[in-house]
Amino acid sequence: MAAALLDVDVIDAELLLEDLVDTQFLEVVGVDATGRLRYRFQNLLRLYAGERARDEESDEAWHDACRRVFRTALTIAREAHRRESGGEFSIVHSGTEPATIDTDLLEELLADPLAWFEAERLCLVGMVEQAARMGMADLAWDLTGSASVLFETRSYVENWESCAVHALDAARAADDRLGQAVMLHHTGAAALMRQSMDEAKARSEEALELYGHLDERLGRALVLRNLAVVHRLQGDPDAAAERLRGALPIFREAGDLSSESSVLQNMAQLELDRGNYEASLGHARDAVRVAESMDPGASRSLAQCLYRLGSAQLLSGRAEEAEESYLRVEELSRAKADTHGLAHALYGLGQARVALGALESAETAYVQGRKVARGLGSPVVEGSIRLKLGVLLRELGRDEEARAELLGAKELFTRRGATHWQEEVARELSGSPEISPEVSPGLAPEPSLERSSGVGIGE
Repeated sequence: MAAALLDVDVIDAELLLEDLVDTQFLEVVGVDATGRLRYRFQNLLRLYAGERARDEESDEAWHDACRRVFRTALTIAREAHRRESGGEFSIVHSGTEPATIDTDLLEELLADPLAWFEAERLCLVGMVEQAARMGMADLAWDLTGSASVLFETRSYVENWESCAVHALDAARAADDRLGQAVMLHHTGAAALMRQSMDEAKARSEEALELYGHLDERLGRALVLRNLAVVHRLQGDPDAAAERLRGALPIFREAGDLSSESSVLQNMAQLELDRGNYEASLGHARDAVRVAESMDPGASRSLAQCLYRLGSAQLLSGRAEEAEESYLRVEELSRAKADTHGLAHALYGLGQARVALGALESAETAYVQGRKVARGLGSPVVEGSIRLKLGVLLRELGRDEEARAELLGAKELFTRRGATHWQEEVARELSGSPEISPEVSPGLAPEPSLERSSGVGIGE
């Protein structure tokens, strides 16, 4: 970034940084996740440097320098998103031309795309906010979209919403209608990740209308896919199915494999909800097949499809196959430090092991899942795991521990207003759970144990 700021090549920028360190204007604070040195100004020197810049540099030079930095960051972020997603999938970009970056340097930076995103996360958030303040709407909203793969994978929902709101304001000020549509899409996706369904629906419908006016088909399909999740969680499977049917041919036409696999696994979940387990298995297997055809870097999409396959296998009486699927999800999620995926994997593993009679192993999975879920800020995910753990502990004769878990789950569901789950906890606390005869105890479908689809993930 120093090279872009100073408009020099990377070697010259490194030499200048070394000079600033030697003269104690900068200090080295450590090595980031990509193995590169990180620097910072001391506070007083930062203020001094800012004053000198304002006195000695023209507004035009300052503006140009910032735009170079933002364009460079955007170029790297776009490529990181492409590699992490397995292709140019599930994203709508601005017309901003990429900066020129040495190929070898780019390979070095993006050996692990998520590691680069993690190392630069706070800088990227700051760049979005500054670009928005400076009227560079195209850079602000494209940076937000490109960084969304990090925000969702690592559950940085506050960063995601902050960036999307700043970029949306800038797009409105610039009358950038495409930017407005994309950022409404993102604010809706972040709301979905928080499980604020009414807000997610409202923002997504605004985005859908704008995309329609712009004839942006891929953007419309991405929003349709997200709305399908909202409809399903709000108890309207017919509307969800209609949205998915509208999105699928567009994704196939665009060659967007990530989004295609996402739609297929959402179709699998709809069939699960309806009790059509064999139909669900067919959709889930198709989703896994598509996900496995993608670049290996797109393992997050594969993990989500495998999770849905595991759910279909579990409910159709294939518990051993389900355990294998959930173990693959766990492995892939741990490799990406994907806490949402890991919580879901452990939730599924617990249920599969209950079905197999491996109750101690099931308890271990639930306890680990509970710990992971607490860090997500999602009451429904944590509450769902605690509910299953409570049921299991009661079966093991540990009534006092079981009641503590069930009461904890009740509090979490009440906080979120998750009516279905509140009713299930109430039945369990009464000691007379009403389980569908088609579903074994501990294997009930999870109608709201759902991750946000973000802008390209969708469960």
